[in-house]
Amino acid sequence: MNGGDGFGVYVHIPFCASKCDYCAFATWTDRAHLMEQYLAAVEREIERAELPAATSVFVGGGTPSLVPPERLAGLIATIPVVEGAEITVECNPDNVDSDAHHHLRLGRGESDLARGAVDGARGARAPRSSA
Repeated sequence: MNGGDGFGVYVHIPFCASKCDYCAFATWTDRAHLMEQYLAAVEREIERAELPAATSVFVGGGTPSLVPPERLAGLIATIPVVEGAEITVECNPDNVDSDAHHHLRLGRGESDLARGAVDGARGARAPRSSA
């Protein structure tokens, strides 16, 4: 990948279990019932946009790890990416486990899954995992 030719994609997942005091993002704690409709709409928009292949994808929010892992992997799979693209999913350590990690890795095969677990008050990021 040539750094000058990079194209990044950000996907916002607005669902949260609770609203953090420091958060200024568009998020909701009371609309989980709309999750599937929202994800389907995001997938339609990705397909309509005819995006170039991305070198980087970031799924943030909100709390993307509230989405069932196989569903989140399906959404990520709709994004065209170059070989070796970096794909990062922001996760809350309270609702992600090795099963979620496994599903997300399977959704993109050779791509890395960076676990950007945010530690609420401190905003510290967990170390990246790869392989």
